[in-house]
Amino acid sequence: MNRLNIRSVATLEAGKYNDGASLLLHKQKDGNAQWMLYPSRAPS
Repeated sequence: MNRLNIRSVATLEAGKYNDGASLLLHKQKDGNAQWMLYPSRAPS
């Protein structure tokens, strides 16, 4: 959890990176980035 910080995000190459807390960073080649939140389901 909380694997990504401001400094690491700024220096990452293009790709998808998981923060460990249902949060995914998708960084593009042009430098743009999008955060995606994937809510987790409670186990049944």
